[in-house]
Amino acid sequence: MTLEKAKELGVDLLRGLRYGADGYFWADTTEGVNVVLYGQNRRGGAESVGRQGPKGTFYVKEFLAKGKAGGGYVEYWFEEGTNHSATQAILRALFKPFGWVVGSGY
Repeated sequence: MTLEKAKELGVDLLRGLRYGADGYFWADTTEGVNVVLYGQNRRGGAESVGRQGPKGTFYVKEFLAKGKAGGGYVEYWFEEGTNHSATQAILRALFKPFGWVVGSGY
C-alpha cells in the first residue's frame, strides 16, 4: 500500500470514529493544514494555524506544539455560534508516519 493510500484510509477512519454522545477526532499536518475536521464529511486541506479563539489564543499552534512535544492536553476557548463560547480540553498526539497531529475532543 502506498503512503497516500494509507493516509486516505486514515482520513476515513478518523472521520468515522466516535465515542460517547459527542466524542470526535480530527487531525492537522505538522505544518498546520487540516486533514480531518471534527468528523465532518468534507475533506480537509484548509490551513488552520491562523485559527484564533475568542480570547486571542492561536489554539491550533498550541495543538501542534503539544503534539510535536510528545502529546498532551490543551485547554482553550472556542467560539460555538454567534453568542456562545466554551472552554475545551483537547488531547493531542503526533502520528509520525503520516506527519499528523491527531486530536480528540468531547
